[in-house]
Amino acid sequence: MVDAYWIGNGLLRQVEPGAFHESLRGRFAARMPVRDFGWLAGKLGTGATPHHNFHVFEVYSRAGLMNGDRSGPVLDVMDSCRISWGEVTSVRAQALTVRRRPLVLQEGKLRLGPAAELDVEAFADTQVRVGDRVAVHWGWACEVLRPSELGRLQAATSAALERCNQTL
Repeated sequence: MVDAYWIGNGLLRQVEPGAFHESLRGRFAARMPVRDFGWLAGKLGTGATPHHNFHVFEVYSRAGLMNGDRSGPVLDVMDSCRISWGEVTSVRAQALTVRRRPLVLQEGKLRLGPAAELDVEAFADTQVRVGDRVAVHWGWACEVLRPSELGRLQAATSAALERCNQTL
C-alpha cells in the first residue's frame, strides 16, 4: 500500500471511488468550504486516485494544510511536499546533489520546469551512487528508484498534474 500511495502502482486503480470519496470526506470536508469539497469530490469522476501527489496538488492548499511550520509560497510548499525524483550528481557523507525538475507555474498551469540541481539529505544505510535515480520528499532522498518505480512515479505525477490543470 505504501508503494501505491508513494510511487504509484495498480493498487491505486482498485480503490473504489465511493471509498475514496468517504475517506476524503472524513479527513478534509470539515476543513473546506462546501463548494471546494464538492469541486474536489468531482475529481473522483475524472479518474483521480489516492496517490500522494493528488493530495499535494488537489487537497492540501484547499484544506488549509499548508500553514504552520511549512508555510510559505504555496508553489514552493507543493514542490517540497510532492514525491519527486532526481538523478544523483554528487554523493557526500550525509547529503546528495540531485538534478530534478521543480514544480513551476507556467501560463497558469502547473508543470515540471527545467532540471536544476538540488542538495538533499541522504538516507541512511543505502549505497547511493552518482547516476542513481532517487525519490525526493521535503529535502530528503528517500529511496533509490528502480527503472519500473521511476516510470510509475512519473506516470502518476503526470496524471495528477494533468487532472489538476483541468480546473486550475
